[in-house]
Amino acid sequence: MLIVLARHGQAEHGFGKADRERVLTSEGQADVRSKSLRLAAELAPYIQDGADLFCLTSPAKRAKEPAEIICQTLAEELGRELSPQVEPSIYMGSIDLVEDYLRDLDPETCLILVGHQPSVSYWSADLSGQIVYFHT
Repeated sequence: MLIVLARHGQAEHGFGKADRERVLTSEGQADVRSKSLRLAAELAPYIQDGADLFCLTSPAKRAKEPAEIICQTLAEELGRELSPQVEPSIYMGSIDLVEDYLRDLDPETCLILVGHQPSVSYWSADLSGQIVYFHT
């Protein structure tokens, strides 16, 4: 199974807004778009031959936006239907429900998880044994 961990892009400051309502800045949107094209090229060899492709995202707007951009880019570049599924536990940093998904998925599946720092770094350590710091 191929697991792609992604942190949301650069988001607006939270002054006067609920944390979950913060959205990406225009720079954050542009950065996610360019990185999505690179991701599509890198994933292409892994998801051919009909392998399943899933995307789970935090319910926070600053994570849902890049998840939607990633899914749209992958759909266009790879000719695959893909839309993000919101998983509330990702916002809180829990990998427990994500691990439940992993148990139920085919080993040929590619799973994209879009979340927040420091959770994605902890997940990288839990899933691969290596902690990685994820920049916006």
